Amino acid sequence: MERASAGVAALEAIGIPAAIISARGVAIASNSLFEALTDVLRPAAFGRLAARDRLADQLLQAALPGQGVPVPEVRSIPMRLVDSDRAIVTHVIPLQRSASDIFDQGAAMVAVSGYSAGGNVPTEPLLRGLFDLSVAEARIAAGLAAGLTLAEVAQQRGIGMATARTHLAQVLRKTGTRQQGQLIALLKGFGPGRLNGDG
Repeated sequence: MERASAGVAALEAIGIPAAIISARGVAIASNSLFEALTDVLRPAAFGRLAARDRLADQLLQAALPGQGVPVPEVRSIPMRLVDSDRAIVTHVIPLQRSASDIFDQGAAMVAVSGYSAGGNVPTEPLLRGLFDLSVAEARIAAGLAAGLTLAEVAQQRGIGMATARTHLAQVLRKTGTRQQGQLIALLKGFGPGRLNGDG
């Protein structure tokens, strides 16, 4: 526990809310920045970490350990702060091999990054970092957020519509959105929960 606490405290020192999650999906150590996010993240049944927004929680539960399978890869889940246009992204990062030993057998780290687009278009590097998008996926997302149609983005990037649709499908999956309109709203600083009426 001392090593896990030291790890999240180090992240707090550089301004990153973080927690170490056990194999049951329970936070075994967290820093004060993470604990202050009670309007979006909370303990649920048996202490398991949960999101207050229904759609975001579905994505979070699928990403956390304790669903019968280990966390296979980094997953990033967008969430909207209550009564705010500010969006944050919760990253679930699997701890494997020596990293698991360093963090006292923790199964995953949950770290939170934040941005407030304020109606502006996020940059491609920011989109890649926030949502784990590939270069091609970030180009599609940035183009749509800038007000272009998918056909216009495809033409601008010199790719076919089938390829553009494939990239868009991956962007929707990684951002937890279901429609192009939801994606654009999210990229401009609004979480999917507002569009679904969940808070």
